[in-house]
Parts: sequence; C-alpha cells; structure tokens
Amino acid sequence: MTWEPKDWQHTHAHTHDPDTSHDAAWQAKGLAARHKHIIATVLLYWGPLTSTGIAGHCELDYLQVARRIKDLKDDGKVTDTGQRRASPGGRRASVWRLT
Repeated sequence: MTWEPKDWQHTHAHTHDPDTSHDAAWQAKGLAARHKHIIATVLLYWGPLTSTGIAGHCELDYLQVARRIKDLKDDGKVTDTGQRRASPGGRRASVWRLT
C-alpha cells in the first residue's frame, strides 16, 4: 500500500515556512495535476515516448515532464516499456507508456 499524504500543503511546505511557501504549495498542487494531464494526453496521442520526447510535443520542458513522470509512475498511470532511446545528451532514456 502506498502512503498518500492527506494534506498536499504540509508535504510541500514546512510548518515554520512563511505563508508565501504555503500559498505556493497550494498552487503547485493544481499545477502538478495539470502537468500530469498534459503528459497523459501526449502519451495517448503519440504513444510511448521518452521524457524529452513528451516535452517536444507540449509546452512543458524536460524537467517538468521528468518530475511528473515519477508521480504518474507512482500513481500507476504510466510504466517504463523497457525500451531505451538516446537522449539529446547521448545517454539512454526510458520510454514511457500509459498503463
């Protein structure tokens, strides 16, 4: 069973952080959900892709995609196909697909 925080704000801002950090945590929750939706839509339309490939088909950059891919994987929404493709830097990159 996966532990799921009940309060997003308290998992992304510390108790003694300024109120601006708590406000940012609430905004990030909505932004993360939007990013996950964009990624899922790209994978639905284009099929299995690397994080860089996903970023090339939407307005998100590689880092935004990489962060949300982990969340989607933890949520059971995407899985690593086992395939590897070259990244722009020449490294092997995981290819992701919707589950």
